[in-house]
Amino acid sequence: MPGDSTDADRLVGPWMAALVRQYHAGQTPAPHSPRRRFAIVLTAMLAIGGLLSPALLQLDHAAYPNDPKKQQALAACGRADPTFVRFFASDRTACYERFRGLGEPGTVPNRE
Repeated sequence: MPGDSTDADRLVGPWMAALVRQYHAGQTPAPHSPRRRFAIVLTAMLAIGGLLSPALLQLDHAAYPNDPKKQQALAACGRADPTFVRFFASDRTACYERFRGLGEPGTVPNRE
């Protein structure tokens, strides 16, 4: 193509192309300082932690109950089954069913 001119140069002329280049050259974004970047990352991490904390606390209370019978049952399941994971609700439920008579005199845990 003769002259290597773009469509924009042909439509608006070289004076407009120079003006647009000058405008874009002055629009370079200022880089964030490391202190500002750290503050943004820290704020984001605190917000995410605040949003996740209720769910994590609920999971922790379920995996480590205050009831001594449930504590004993989960400890026994952990010793008996190497694949037992106390954070899985299905594993806890199966464990409680297996040791539902734990702590009651004269009862033997159900070993299915």
